Amino acid sequence: MEHRKMAATLRRMTSIALASTFLGLATIALAQQRTPVQPAPQAPIRVKEIDWARARQAAQAPTTPKARQFITLNRQAIDALRLPVLLPQDPDLATPLRLFPRGDSYTVSAKLTKFAFTLTGSRQAFHLPPEAVKRLPPGGLKSRLPADGILVEKTESGIDASHVRFGVNYSISLECADGPKDPRCADERYVRGLISRLAVVVPAHGE
Repeated sequence: MEHRKMAATLRRMTSIALASTFLGLATIALAQQRTPVQPAPQAPIRVKEIDWARARQAAQAPTTPKARQFITLNRQAIDALRLPVLLPQDPDLATPLRLFPRGDSYTVSAKLTKFAFTLTGSRQAFHLPPEAVKRLPPGGLKSRLPADGILVEKTESGIDASHVRFGVNYSISLECADGPKDPRCADERYVRGLISRLAVVVPAHGE
C-alpha cells in the first residue's frame, strides 16, 4: 500500500506541471488523426541544479524533538540522498513517519486515524519537447503559480500542494477519510501551514 502511494505521488509531481500542456497537444492530435499513431517518446529527464548554500542556511533553523529523533534514526538513509530533505515537524506526523529514499528523490509518509500524509521531493525534471513549449501560456508554467509559489489543488480524497524550494520539486498529498468534513483537507490553510513548518535537512555530502 505504501509503495503504491509513493509511486502515485511521484507521478502526480511530474504530471501537475505538464498536464495542461500535454492535454492541449493531445486534443489537437486526436482531432487531426483518424488512425492510431505511435506515441512520441518521452522527453528525457534532467537533474536540476540545487542551491545548496540556501539549503544549508535553512537547515540551521530549530527543529522539534520528534523531528530531531526521526533525523537521527534515519541519518544514514538521508545522507545517501542527493537533495535537501524536507520533513514535517508536527508531532502527530513525525512520530509515525516513514522514509523511502531513492537517490535523486525521496518520499516520507505517515498514517493516522482517518488521515494520510505523503511528501515527495525530487530533483528530476522533464525537458519539454518543442511542441509543448509552443503551447505554453504567456509567462510559461510559472504564470499558473500563485504569489507564494505554492500550487494547491483539491482531489477526490483530499488536497495536493506542490512548490519548488532550493531548485527541488516538493509535493504534499493529504488524504482524509471524512473528505471535506475534515478541515485538514477542506481548508488549504492547513497544508500551507505544514509547508511553512517543514524542517530542512541537508545530506552529509551537501554537494
